[in-house]
Amino acid sequence: MKTKKILILVAIIILILVVIFFWTKGDQDVTETQPVAILQFTDSSQPYYLNKYGRIIATDDMNNNVFYNFSSPIFYDSRDADLNDQSHVDFFERLLMFIGSDALTQNGIYLANVNLSDVDDVFDAKIMTTEGWQIFINSETDLSQGLSNLPALLQEEIGDRSNLEYIDLRYGDKMFYKLKSF
Repeated sequence: MKTKKILILVAIIILILVVIFFWTKGDQDVTETQPVAILQFTDSSQPYYLNKYGRIIATDDMNNNVFYNFSSPIFYDSRDADLNDQSHVDFFERLLMFIGSDALTQNGIYLANVNLSDVDDVFDAKIMTTEGWQIFINSETDLSQGLSNLPALLQEEIGDRSNLEYIDLRYGDKMFYKLKSF
C-alpha cells in the first residue's frame, strides 16, 4: 500500500514537471515573436515588424503610437523584394544580428536607420549612425569579421569620429573609411 502511494506521488510530480516544462517553453516562443526592427518600403506607407529571424511578424498602421515609440532603427527598403524569399530573410537575420551586437554599443555606436537597395543581385545596406556617419555592408559581407575589426579601426585609425563620413565593410578583411572634406 505504501509503495502504491509513493508511485502515485512520483507520477503527480512528473506530471507537474512536464506541465511546467511545456508552459515555460510556450513563453519562450512568444518572446521570439517580439519585434526587433521596423521595415518600411519607400513606395508604401505600411510598416512591417520583423522578428530576430528576419521574418515579418506583424503590420501596423502608421498612425498607431506603437510604431512611433519603437526604439529600434527603421529599415527603409527601396527594393522590389519578395519578403518570403529565403535569401532575403537570411540577409535580414544576419543584418539584425549585426545591428544588435554588443560590439556596436560597447564602442558608442548607435543606429538611426538602415537603407536597403540591390546592387547586381546583392543586397546592399547603408547603416546611418546617430553621429551622422554610415556603415556600408552587403549580403556578401562577413559581418562577424567586420564586427571584430571595427573597434580597432575606430580606435587606432580614426579616433575622432566627428569627421567620419563612412566605414565600408563590404570587402572582407579590407576595411575602408572616408573622412569628411571641409
